[in-house]
Amino acid sequence: DKNLSQPYSSIFVTSDSDQIQQHIHQHYGDDRVLSTHGPIIHIDRFNQKTQSNETLYHGFLKVIADFYFLGECDTFLRGRSGFSEWAGRRRRNEYSNLYVYCREIYRVTKQQWRRPYDQC
Repeated sequence: DKNLSQPYSSIFVTSDSDQIQQHIHQHYGDDRVLSTHGPIIHIDRFNQKTQSNETLYHGFLKVIADFYFLGECDTFLRGRSGFSEWAGRRRRNEYSNLYVYCREIYRVTKQQWRRPYDQC
């Protein structure tokens, strides 16, 4: 919340959990929260037998857009996922205002930082 002190600050949120996205929208309000619309799919775990081609198409568009927008964030709070880790590497200054959530929030300041695997 301390990074949202400016009245024009926005939050881009993406998650594979609808519940988390709804919580962020409720907490900060729709006027501050940005997100891409589309079905939530996992690029490594989709099922062509149960998901239509249209759902997969729109889901992959959402994945690409989310990946791009995450890399454009000035402050980046990410979870323990390879997707968010790789998206964060697109940032101009990868370690500037970079945080990882793993039961609590940790600031990442350099490449040698390792997330506490035993805690997550």
